Amino acid sequence: MSELNHETLGPSDPDDEAALDAWLAQARLDPVPDDGFSAALMQRLPDPGRYRRRSKAPLWGAGLGGGLLVWQLAGTGLLPQALAGGAAGLLTPALGVVLACVLGLSAGVSGWVWAEREG
Repeated sequence: MSELNHETLGPSDPDDEAALDAWLAQARLDPVPDDGFSAALMQRLPDPGRYRRRSKAPLWGAGLGGGLLVWQLAGTGLLPQALAGGAAGLLTPALGVVLACVLGLSAGVSGWVWAEREG
């Protein structure tokens, strides 16, 4: 009988699949005794309800990020231009820059708060 390797084996044959399915169906594997290992492990796992609550960290992070952005832009002429454009209902380049900064800074602070909370 020749030795089988990956070069001599061809694509899966339906007869091979049927033979494997038949073998697995008739093979009866007895459970392995664990001497209470599974029960002890389940007792040491953290309470799953602890991780199901919704966190307000992203909301706090977004608020903090927006506040920091306004504080940084208060001394420049960009914020008044953006506010004037927003009040007029126009998406001006200044408003686009401010909105992009708010989104980026808020996402960064939210991610930082989330990472600190998880650690």
